[in-house]
Amino acid sequence: MAVSASLAVTRSAIISTRPLSPLTVCIGGAHSGCGKTTLAEGLLTALGGRWGAIKYTKTAFYTGIISDRETLLQEGKDTARLLGAGAVDVVWVQAPFHEIEEVLGMALCSDGLNGVDGIIVEGNSPIEFLRSDLVVFVYGRDMARVKEHGKQAMERASIVVVRDGNTTDTFNTFAGKKVCSVCTIDEENEDWSDCLSVIINDIKNRQIDRMGCF
Repeated sequence: MAVSASLAVTRSAIISTRPLSPLTVCIGGAHSGCGKTTLAEGLLTALGGRWGAIKYTKTAFYTGIISDRETLLQEGKDTARLLGAGAVDVVWVQAPFHEIEEVLGMALCSDGLNGVDGIIVEGNSPIEFLRSDLVVFVYGRDMARVKEHGKQAMERASIVVVRDGNTTDTFNTFAGKKVCSVCTIDEENEDWSDCLSVIINDIKNRQIDRMGCF
């Protein structure tokens, strides 16, 4: 009994000091310009702590991982917006679809994302390869306009942001998903603030659940 108790204490001590991998939140969207980056900005600003971000851009042939601040901070780039919103570091992944899995693995292991509380990954394609903790999908104004990879991202989403403004209850569900309805994606809009709160509460609950597993 004494030996078993000792082993249990030792195991408990090892587990309590084992570092957790960062929580991964993926943001997909119906099409370019639907609000993925705006949502990522809002979450980074509201979450605080040490959160990093990965921005994915699909290319035809070129594969690259960009992490130098001079490039990331160029005016008008989404990466600059993510850094400005509070990301401790941003990694810009550029790759054709068939190479994304390997490149994403390298990006997740980059020095700048070491020790972060969580990582926000923007882009539809990464959702198909990552074992993310949460997937959020953003529709544009025309809900019929959805790219092919967007459809797959939508299927995996737990939370959907619908830009129709007709539903005031942000906790309505559709096919098992939470649905946030907003008039516009704007941090000054009450619906948008409520939507961010829904997503942030979900993230915090998942963080607590993950810690409880240990």
